[in-house]
Amino acid sequence: TGSPDMGRMVIAPYLWSKGIKHIDYLVLSHAHPDHYGGLIYVMDNFKIGEIWFNGRSIPEAGEFFRKIKEREIPKIVLKRGDVLEAEEYKVLVLHPYDEFFAGSSRGEFSDQNSDSLVLKIESDDLSVLFTGDIEKEAEENLVHLSKWLKSDIIKVPHHGGRTSSSSAFVKAVGPETAVVSVGKNNLFNHPHAETIKRYTDSGAKMYRTDAHGAVIVTAENGSYEIRTYEDHAFSKVNSWKDELKNLMLLIH
Repeated sequence: TGSPDMGRMVIAPYLWSKGIKHIDYLVLSHAHPDHYGGLIYVMDNFKIGEIWFNGRSIPEAGEFFRKIKEREIPKIVLKRGDVLEAEEYKVLVLHPYDEFFAGSSRGEFSDQNSDSLVLKIESDDLSVLFTGDIEKEAEENLVHLSKWLKSDIIKVPHHGGRTSSSSAFVKAVGPETAVVSVGKNNLFNHPHAETIKRYTDSGAKMYRTDAHGAVIVTAENGSYEIRTYEDHAFSKVNSWKDELKNLMLLIH
């Protein structure tokens, strides 16, 4: 029956619930189906300003790129050194870059993880590092960026897989908070226990979407707050006191 359409089932309903009908910038880290699959439905149902990606495609992603052409959405290829500035924040592109592609054997489907876009979103209150599915090769390259890599929050590379998040990389980023985007009971058993330990040993607080549900970060006045779906999930009702707790969740 194929994979569930996360665009239809999760992303679009959430955006509609927030009154969002237009997406200024849609970012594709790399052209693997677990990253672009839900975006086809999103492109059909939202007005998209631009699509940012790393400039590489694979035959298996043909449907995605045909949809971009059909919807006449501008494609913007990002590379290291690009800086996109807005009024209250800026986006730093840390990876990839032309020389990283040159002479590479990463044409194979499974080897394109390290070609993922790595973006750092920075404001006065907060810095967040988005890492796609990068693995050892990209991480070894990135650690030399030193202060540019330092971030308050990291979206953990490759769903917390064992082949990412080396000790050197975790130390270089130095996050206070680490978020693993991963499906519950997934076939790859992500995240790996060794990966989790590297972050917790560094002092980072861990959040996992398979355990906590959606993770929402709100930044204001020099600090940030993290809320999860788990914080607002209703508890099983066994008494009027439990019902009152659920009512308070709705109010807040």
